Parts: sequence; structure tokens; C-alpha cells
Amino acid sequence: MRAGFRIEITPRQQCIIVERLFMACYVTLSGSSIWRWAMKIWLVIGALLGGAAIAQAQTPGDWVLARFKNGNYWFPGVLQSVSGDRLTIQYDDGDRETLPLASVRPYNWTIGSRVECNFKGGGKWFPGKITSLGGTALAIDYDDGDKERTKTGLCRSS
Repeated sequence: MRAGFRIEITPRQQCIIVERLFMACYVTLSGSSIWRWAMKIWLVIGALLGGAAIAQAQTPGDWVLARFKNGNYWFPGVLQSVSGDRLTIQYDDGDRETLPLASVRPYNWTIGSRVECNFKGGGKWFPGKITSLGGTALAIDYDDGDKERTKTGLCRSS
């Protein structure tokens, strides 16, 4: 998306688009081929919306979530540079790496998001829910009842 425009679609907007397009297709198609067409439409819509989500994470300075060392968890950071399909991320915890495009997505943590945080920086990760969020500062209510004010660099999502 280097042509001078950006598509920014929230997950909720994606759902609304998919629901409306699918219902329109469901109403207008008839006969036994309806499900074949519906599946094709779902695949096309998914590809288009997936591309829109990736497009959000391609501008240097964007806050993103990235799979550190292509692992299973998403960690917050800032997109530093783009070179072809490789993105360099400066993570909130200070680490830095270059990843393929598929390992980076737009930052989407909000109040209520489920995350795991490194409790008191002690090296053990515990699940919880974000209860307040402001920049890199956040508050977590852990599933075990503990609460903590911490930084995004000490948290991850799956």
C-alpha cells in the first residue's frame, strides 16, 4: 500500500462488512450452488480484509504486535522500517528484530483484552485482563486475583 493511501478497518468494521456482504450474497443467490458461491465469497473477503489488516502495520512509526523470533506470542513494539516483505520492529521491552510481513499485525490491545504479563518482572507469565491502558502503561487484573500496574513491554498476547 505505497500508493499514498491506507486502509484502516477495525475488527468490528471487518465483521460488519463481512456480515453485510454475506447476507447480500445469500439473499441474491439461489439454487444448490449457493454454498459453493458463499464459500468463494468468504475466501475472497477474508483475503481482502486480511490484506487490509496487514496494510495498517506497514508504516514506520506504527505501534504493532509481532511474533518475537516467529514464536507463538504477540509482543508490542514500533515498526522501525520496511524493506520489501521484511519489517524491523523495536519491541517495547527494548529488543529489536527484522521479521517477515506475516509475523506482524496492527496493535489491538484495549481495555478488556486478554494478555499474559511477566508478573513484577520476575520471569513468570500469568494470564489476565487489561483494566486500564495509557500509552505503554497498563493495569492488569490477573486470573488468580492479583492486580498490577505494569508496562506493555512486560506483556504478550496469544
